[in-house]
Amino acid sequence: MPYPSSTREVTATLKSHGISPTRQRVALGRLILSRPQHLTADALYDMARARNVQVSRATVYNTLRLFSTRGLLNEVVIDDNAKYFDSNLQPHQHLFNTATGELTDLDSNKLSVTGIPKLPRNAHIEGIDIVIRYSESAKR
Repeated sequence: MPYPSSTREVTATLKSHGISPTRQRVALGRLILSRPQHLTADALYDMARARNVQVSRATVYNTLRLFSTRGLLNEVVIDDNAKYFDSNLQPHQHLFNTATGELTDLDSNKLSVTGIPKLPRNAHIEGIDIVIRYSESAKR
């Protein structure tokens, strides 16, 4: 998927996903959809404010929720206090540094999952989400 970065590209992308391209949505879309990245709502809010985008925290949260439900972003839930929004929609897994809060992509081709439990009748796997949490310890 190409990552839209211009106002025109983001506007077209929003429209193609049934989203009305308001000024604030387009501005936030240009920030988060322009490249593969993981952002929290607070990080996107801070980024928007640093670029003089006049937007409230509520608008950021609502926009991220809308983009997620319409298939423009994936939500990566780390725990009750940490939710990231991922603009990379290709199948992949994640590494999460518990010390720094950094979330990075993990190449799914280098990961295998075995022992998947039997699903209920008529059920099918829609996806498998894996987040490997780690911290760096001092060298010994």
